[in-house]
Amino acid sequence: MEYLNWSTVPDHILVDIFSYLPVNDRLQSSLVCKSWSECFHHPKLWSKFMFKFDTDIDNEGKAITCIEKYCKELKDVEIYVNQAQKISRERALQVMDELTSTQKKKLQKFAFHFTGANPLCFKGQEILDSLKKLFSRKPDEEIVFQLSYVDLNHCNIALDNDLILTLANQHQALRVVHLQNSCLVDNVKPSCIKELIQKCPFLEELDIFYHCLNDSVMEAMCEKRKVPFKILSLLGNRSDKYKAMIETEMWKKFKEANSEAQVTLQFHMIMPHHLIIPMLCPGIPLTRLHLKVYGWLTDELNHIGRTYWDTLKFLSFHTSLDHSTKAPPGLEPALLDLVSRCDKLEELHCYCTLQSETITRIKTMKSLTNSTLYCETTNP
Repeated sequence: MEYLNWSTVPDHILVDIFSYLPVNDRLQSSLVCKSWSECFHHPKLWSKFMFKFDTDIDNEGKAITCIEKYCKELKDVEIYVNQAQKISRERALQVMDELTSTQKKKLQKFAFHFTGANPLCFKGQEILDSLKKLFSRKPDEEIVFQLSYVDLNHCNIALDNDLILTLANQHQALRVVHLQNSCLVDNVKPSCIKELIQKCPFLEELDIFYHCLNDSVMEAMCEKRKVPFKILSLLGNRSDKYKAMIETEMWKKFKEANSEAQVTLQFHMIMPHHLIIPMLCPGIPLTRLHLKVYGWLTDELNHIGRTYWDTLKFLSFHTSLDHSTKAPPGLEPALLDLVSRCDKLEELHCYCTLQSETITRIKTMKSLTNSTLYCETTNP
């Protein structure tokens, strides 16, 4: 029997293997032999890359130098940076600046993630400015690059109107835009979201804050488009106490115009508790609901079960910071009623302890694909 060894592995397989390696490991591997060096320089290897900057030691110098040579091949870029480390932020900025200055770039997908805690008084203005430069097209660019995917859900800085308008005016091929980060301050106005929707006719997936939504934005999503919306994710926080809620009739109109649309609603812990039920009005094609608001939630669960029995697929809720806290009075009957009503429920994550009888009844009533159910006396 003839055994394969590394010297006989086909180049296309080596390229695929190399694609999973960090830059420094790729560099080391390229020194093994001529064949591996040729694979290292293959354009396909550099079409997609994930940058990870999570250190206070500058050990990425060679990697950055290498990236400068292959920026023009990058189509799909993810950047993970520990913003608590100055050198990590600087390296991330260096990568974005290099992408910005690259002529004939092919960039189509871009995601930026923070992995650490924001340092004291950190606003991230330099990150925001670098993003704007990257998304802006130069008038003299020979080949105009068009982004189709932008993910800033984990870029926890205050995004602004200029950034959104840059995307709207220069990247009409956008299909997916995620702008739902964990920053407590959001400076994006509904008018900018409306312009993004109107100027990007292929946009089918959008993650935004609930306060960026109003009737005018909803009307824009109901207009005839080349591609109807498929996924709309909304995050509610304390800013929503100052805005009018989207009414049932507008949601029904949205559903008629986007028949396959699925809506996700998330409620942040700082969300005013009394606004939850008004926001959960009938007519929303709600499939996923995250309630991280820390309260009794009995009335909310009763309302959800009666309102979204025909659409809800995923439910997650917290009653306190500590998941070992006993379920509040009345919550378990409300939860059982919800499970019995919601025909399409596939996932249930309850972050409080339940009686064993309640858990048994839930599992008997519904074949859940995934669940988190804490028992009062045992681990989940």
